[in-house]
Amino acid sequence: MSRKKWHNLVIQARKGDDKALEELLDLFMPLIYKTSGRIYKLCGKSRSIQEIVNNGKQIFRVLTLVNYTPNGKAHFPHFIKIYLHANLVQMYRPSALERKTSSISLFDNTISTTASPYQEIYDHDRARIIQKVQTFIAKRCTKQEKIIIYGHIGKNIPRHILAKRYHVSKMRMKHVHIKCLHKLRKYLNDIGIKKGDL
Repeated sequence: MSRKKWHNLVIQARKGDDKALEELLDLFMPLIYKTSGRIYKLCGKSRSIQEIVNNGKQIFRVLTLVNYTPNGKAHFPHFIKIYLHANLVQMYRPSALERKTSSISLFDNTISTTASPYQEIYDHDRARIIQKVQTFIAKRCTKQEKIIIYGHIGKNIPRHILAKRYHVSKMRMKHVHIKCLHKLRKYLNDIGIKKGDL
């Protein structure tokens, strides 16, 4: 794929185009499967490959919609390759080292941890970052924005289904999508969250 084509897809996805995001996801599925396979081996096969793949897809969406800067110097495929691997390693490293098992997600309201004497600093930092983001979403985002964040971005429920479920128009849901992405990006930038922190 040419640089111009994937660049246009990224721009469209960040404007709320679900089809563009899914097309990007389809194009990068081989990379997600390959990276997930490596993480699966790193975990000592203690987690299912499908779980890792699903988390990889979720990370891809967040990296594309929130973390990546289209007009920056980073080449999108390289950016995804580096940060997808980094995020999955960080997510599953405790299990691989048999130190602790943790489950922390931006799109869940709970953080469950089984601790050991080998508590890693990273887990505290990541939990702190996610708690800040969740607090921001709870206090500063509207009900419809939360539906988009937790339903569409987090669980990949199509916007038109969410629109029907919550009795709003498809255009309204698209507008809310664009608005909440802008709000979330601005907040992450304001608190100094670097690319790949989520």
